Amino acid sequence: MAQFAQYTGYTGGGGGGGSGITSINSQVGPGVSIAAGAGISVSAGGNVITVTNTAASGATPQLEYRTLSSGEAAAKQLTLANVPSNSAMVIMDVIDGGPQQYSVDYSVTVDVVSWSGLGLDGILSTGDVLRLLYFT
Repeated sequence: MAQFAQYTGYTGGGGGGGSGITSINSQVGPGVSIAAGAGISVSAGGNVITVTNTAASGATPQLEYRTLSSGEAAAKQLTLANVPSNSAMVIMDVIDGGPQQYSVDYSVTVDVVSWSGLGLDGILSTGDVLRLLYFT
């Protein structure tokens, strides 16, 4: 069995306290990949990899469960209850369908989520339930 990594010096936890993993002692076996995503940036310099939470400090999370109306389904868009602090950080799941990818399956302009001409076009219909997570 391959051993991926051992680390020491973990401090802190969720919520932004502490400094996180302070060293990795070894890596044996396949390489480890760290990719940036919504709210996360990754940078490397020398032998240091930095993973940073890029959500706005003091941001308030907003979670909406939305059942698509016939008007929203026909328009292929819906309006969020609030304006996100960063539209690229709006995360959307289709309940019973799984997570969707920003700019591939849907897009967000100000407070409008749209899927016209994107991956969800022709898939979403009246009555589908969406879960949307974003920060204000």
